[in-house]
Amino acid sequence: MGRGRLAAGAWVLLAVLFSTSAHAAERAKGRQLFDQAIEQYRRGDFRDALSSVSNALREHRTLTKAYALRAQLRHILGDRPGSIRDASKASKMSVRLAEDLAFRGNARLLLGDWEGALKDFENALNKDEDLAEASLGRSRVHRAAGNLRSALLDIRRAVKLDPNHLVARYHLAWAYQEADRPDRAKRELTRILNKNRRFALAYGLLGVIFAQNGDTKRAQASYSKAIRLFPDYSFAYLGRAMVYLKKNRKILAFKDFEEAIRTNPSDYAPYFNRGEIRFTDGDKESALTDFRVTLKMSIPHPPAAKVMGERFARAGHHDPAVTMFGKALEAIRSHPNRRFASDAGDILMMRSASNEAINETRKALADLDGAVKVSSMSALVWTTRAEFHLRHNSDRQAGKDLDRAIQLDAHYAPALMARGKLKENARRFQEALVDFASAIEADNKLAEAYSRRGRLLARVYARWTKALIDFGRAADLRPRNAAYLLDLGVVRLRVGDFWKSIQSLDKASLLKAPEPVVLRYRAEAYYGLGDVAQAAKDIEKSIQQNPNASDSFMALGQFQMRSRLYPQAITDLDQAIGLDKTNGEAYRYRGQAYAGLGEYRRAIKDLTKAVKYERQPITALALLCHAQRLAKREKSAIDSCNRALRIDEQYPPALLQRGLAFLAIHDNARAVRDLDDSQRLDAPRPQALLARSIAHAALRQYKQSDRAYREAMMLDFQVKSAELTMGEDPGPSWDYSAQIDMLEGMLERDGDDPYTHLIRGNALDNAGHYDRAIIEYTRALEMDGKLTQAYLARGSALSAQDSLDAAEQDFRRAVRLSPEDPLSHLSLVTLLTARRKYAVGLKVAITALKLQGDEPDPNLFVKAGNLRYFSEKPARARENFQYAIKFSPMNASAHNGLGLTEFSRGQYQKALAHFSKAIKLHPDYDRYYRNRAATFVNLGTYQNAAADYKLALTVNRDPQMIDEYETLIKNSEARIRASKAATSSKKK
Repeated sequence: MGRGRLAAGAWVLLAVLFSTSAHAAERAKGRQLFDQAIEQYRRGDFRDALSSVSNALREHRTLTKAYALRAQLRHILGDRPGSIRDASKASKMSVRLAEDLAFRGNARLLLGDWEGALKDFENALNKDEDLAEASLGRSRVHRAAGNLRSALLDIRRAVKLDPNHLVARYHLAWAYQEADRPDRAKRELTRILNKNRRFALAYGLLGVIFAQNGDTKRAQASYSKAIRLFPDYSFAYLGRAMVYLKKNRKILAFKDFEEAIRTNPSDYAPYFNRGEIRFTDGDKESALTDFRVTLKMSIPHPPAAKVMGERFARAGHHDPAVTMFGKALEAIRSHPNRRFASDAGDILMMRSASNEAINETRKALADLDGAVKVSSMSALVWTTRAEFHLRHNSDRQAGKDLDRAIQLDAHYAPALMARGKLKENARRFQEALVDFASAIEADNKLAEAYSRRGRLLARVYARWTKALIDFGRAADLRPRNAAYLLDLGVVRLRVGDFWKSIQSLDKASLLKAPEPVVLRYRAEAYYGLGDVAQAAKDIEKSIQQNPNASDSFMALGQFQMRSRLYPQAITDLDQAIGLDKTNGEAYRYRGQAYAGLGEYRRAIKDLTKAVKYERQPITALALLCHAQRLAKREKSAIDSCNRALRIDEQYPPALLQRGLAFLAIHDNARAVRDLDDSQRLDAPRPQALLARSIAHAALRQYKQSDRAYREAMMLDFQVKSAELTMGEDPGPSWDYSAQIDMLEGMLERDGDDPYTHLIRGNALDNAGHYDRAIIEYTRALEMDGKLTQAYLARGSALSAQDSLDAAEQDFRRAVRLSPEDPLSHLSLVTLLTARRKYAVGLKVAITALKLQGDEPDPNLFVKAGNLRYFSEKPARARENFQYAIKFSPMNASAHNGLGLTEFSRGQYQKALAHFSKAIKLHPDYDRYYRNRAATFVNLGTYQNAAADYKLALTVNRDPQMIDEYETLIKNSEARIRASKAATSSKKK
């Protein structure tokens, strides 16, 4: 028995020993296969590596690192469920060796256990600091946490420890790409492909780099190469699909999105993109199915969820956007990268916008309150909440939020912009202008700020030139914005740039701006160009489109009024007011028409209503002041002008009218101040200069009085009255000579001042008594033989008597006495031009310009241009006129000169534009109408020519011109009849 038991025990021992040795052999084989798999994995041969590691696990079922490696390989190859199973097994196994810890860390990384993964990598490196796999793993944790610097240090260390670890080099390339160093990323990818031309992931990353650089051709080629090497590479299908979308090749993109879903059904991105294609193609049901699948998926990476939410919101799907933003917020709480916490405020703001879009106002406000708590030091969140309050009429709370935003960042343009809008709503226009200007200073590409400031300058302050600059900038920044182009067209119209106004209005019309509004303004622009026929067509079309539009009839009445057809204008404006009793602009134009007929009581009544109904009544107030002054209600006029100047203290028409009102009540000092300011800010008016001359004389400022008179004569030698009327009726005119006669007693007392004789002489000169004027000027010279002004005055009177030699001598003496005085040179040049001494005159003008240095008198350029034009040198003349406009954009004579040079070149449309601008600036000078009429004759539009000749006859009351203009009108009308007859005969 003993021997039998002993024998049995021996057999058992032998069996155990045999079994142990067999298991040891299997484990050894398993480790050998694992080592083989590791080498294949590091080279990028992922399918071979998967096969080897699976065989290794058959031989050694407890090999932790094998499960972890297989989880990684399955993840790369798109088997997400298998990857999770293997990673779960590996993460639960207890290990001690450094290499096993590193691989278990990789498994935990796949499961999203960031803290456990980092702990395993740290422990592995403590045990073996030269373990490349542990350094690589820790770098991936650092990348996920947004710490790219530490990630790069770790991954470079891994590559240094194992230069043939191509997967480590691939992760290094990704890190460089994320650090915005694509050149270094491409260099690493080149090294990978030099060692393994079949490394598909490298081609996929190259596709990303090329796509981000806009090289869609090479990006597509790289993705395609990756797919050929790895037919189940979901990432490459997705990338290539996005490239196809950029090229607008939807069918190919759709196929690649489907392939991406097939190869990786747990990725949300291809579902969403496929849904977007279906939605734009009209297959809304299928699209919604894709969107629902996207929403059901877990998206643990906060930026991914945030981007998805943004895309839903942009596509107008606000309910799913709210859900996706919620997922993003949940992901932030569990993600190791604390950098994402700063995104919480942005996500809450975006979710608020989507909640507001689906009428969840309370939730939207709650989100904004949350955003303010999370990002209390962000000017953006305070501004966003303020804009929400603005939309919901909580102006007080909006103001508090905006003040807080600006306190945090004094140069934050959106906050300054929003505060400007708030102040504009509160009618605090000056403060609003300051805020819009600050917003532009902070961000010179903020189109809305330019537009808002432009509207205030135009509508509140009537500062059209400054508004033009702002609207032009807004339209440049947003060239497809119909509202900006419409505003630009209107303001170009107001400054007299009619052709460009039409171009802007036509562009606005193409971009779906309101057609009746465009037609109305375009008609006004055509009328400004003198094209009455086209203006009438546009207005008729506007009325046909909307027969109940008050503004169209108002525009029709406005055209009649500008043609001085006041009764017809009143009829049209009556119709406009009948359609809209609150149309302030129509009341304003009708008031002007009544004033043109001398019916000042009716004019004042209408203009008072215009002030009441117009939102920004500065123009109506200036016109009311004008009408009250003409009606001899000077104190009321001053009150109205003061109201206008409270809106804009530099508004030229109000300053001009208040100055004339002060002159009427003999408050001469204030009159001079206002008239000076109006001339400085606007195009100079000869009537205003005569008024200023009267005021200076009354203040015993004789030298200034004479200079103002002389400047008025240089602008318009025909001007006789200091009055500015609103129509045909000259009204209670202030005759210059009569006003000076009233000062005769004072002039007599100051008879020892030679300038008193100049003032008397000016009054006689203005009344046409040239002989007596010359006597007074000579007396002044007897008292002071070096008095430049006396030579200029006597020369002017002598030239009026055709004593041109004597006049030229006086002007030359004035030039010698005052070589830097532009008035002396201007007078001499004007006379030489009249005497057709063009070469001599040009020499004088050029000398004068050189003497004046950096700020020459623009009128000298005009004179030089005239001389060159008459010398048949239109190209050089054109340069002179352009210089004059550069220094003085409101110089009517310069625009007229440019019109003449364009006319001589056959550029009739350009000539029209400049003649029209001259008329806009100086509507009471018949020569400009006559020049434009001649242009219309050359264009064959005789109807427009006849209209301009009629206007020229209206503004020039000189009896000598009546016969000439009536002949021109008859000739034009005869040509109109002949043209109609020729057209009708062709039709027959």
